[in-house]
Amino acid sequence: MNNELNRKDLKQACIFFGGIRGLSRLTGINAGNISKWFNGQSTLSDEKVSVVLNALGFQDGSIDTDHVHSWILNKVINANLQATDLTQALKLYFPKGAKIAKAPWAIAGLKTFKRTIKGNAPPPAIYAITDGQTRVVLHLKANLILHKGNIKSHLKWRDGSEAKSILNITENHQVWIENLPSIQEFDAVWNNLKTTPTLDDVNTSIQSEGISFEEAIKRIRQNQP
Repeated sequence: MNNELNRKDLKQACIFFGGIRGLSRLTGINAGNISKWFNGQSTLSDEKVSVVLNALGFQDGSIDTDHVHSWILNKVINANLQATDLTQALKLYFPKGAKIAKAPWAIAGLKTFKRTIKGNAPPPAIYAITDGQTRVVLHLKANLILHKGNIKSHLKWRDGSEAKSILNITENHQVWIENLPSIQEFDAVWNNLKTTPTLDDVNTSIQSEGISFEEAIKRIRQNQP
């Protein structure tokens, strides 16, 4: 294992994977043995250590920059009712800091609450984080958003402020909501480049509108010059 990756910091990173139990489900390795290994005991073979590190996003002791990382955050407030400090875990992936942007529906307030009450809740909040090399899509549990205390000063908003740093995605953008974008798709959204919708995006939009394929084709033809 890379000497720069110490087990204490790696344990902190588990918060992005559902904790130690979530990491156990992801790797198929006993949670107790993973926990003991994080605490310095020799409970994992070299092969299983590699499996754990790969699941956390490291290959040969270095951050995997060949793929977009997928993180899930289930809590943003700790037992003391304070924002959970994520900076130690973030430093593993972004030693010199990084920039962050969010989906347009990742907001707190009465509007979101009313939608939830009416059964039309927006998708869980999504954030994109990158330093130009490592790329992460962070999904939060329903009804949660990041707070300043979560990221402190280690992450900077892409466009200078949270209000301005909005990703060019919609609530029907399945690649970001249900799946994981490729590096090219990530960069296109991050840089606000126009992208061609996938067939899944088209199908989802048609279903959400409650129209037939014939009606969708008719509307497209009507909008042609």
